[in-house]
Amino acid sequence: MEEVEKIEPALTGEDIRLIHSLSDFQQALSAITFIDELEPDQKMTKIELRRYRCIEDAAVVAYWRPFSKCDGLPKLSLKKLGINPSPAEAKLHEELRVHRNKVVAHTDIERMTFSFAAWRVFDDPDIFMPHLVRDDSLALFDRRHEWMGWVRKLNRAVGKLVFDRAQVLGEAAFLFVPDP
Repeated sequence: MEEVEKIEPALTGEDIRLIHSLSDFQQALSAITFIDELEPDQKMTKIELRRYRCIEDAAVVAYWRPFSKCDGLPKLSLKKLGINPSPAEAKLHEELRVHRNKVVAHTDIERMTFSFAAWRVFDDPDIFMPHLVRDDSLALFDRRHEWMGWVRKLNRAVGKLVFDRAQVLGEAAFLFVPDP
């Protein structure tokens, strides 16, 4: 990889969080846009549905990453972005947090939906076939347009802050590559 000379002033942790948040929100938007290509009544196999569920989960993770605690960087907040969300936006933001914490990043029993059965195979009293069916439906499909609009609003706010910070920094070059 080509070396990039660092030109002072250095970026702060908040600067780095903002810059990386642009990528996170763009990744979330890409995933939501991919899901939006589905028709509401589109037929698909369980495997196809599971693939779309993986994309939806990735969108939730990417969306919530800037607002999550991490080592070395401050969390992003709506207040830092200068955003006063509408009640619907605040509700969506909170629902995404809960969905990330209870379904996507962790498996909380209160959010599990599945069935399990076992039955005798070939009339053999000693062999039972297990069968698991998990709900891999798209939990956020019906809210995808609202979600896209909200993420675009956040992305614009972050982009403006990054732009404004660049005006203060002036000419700068910064490459962050963690130590192996």
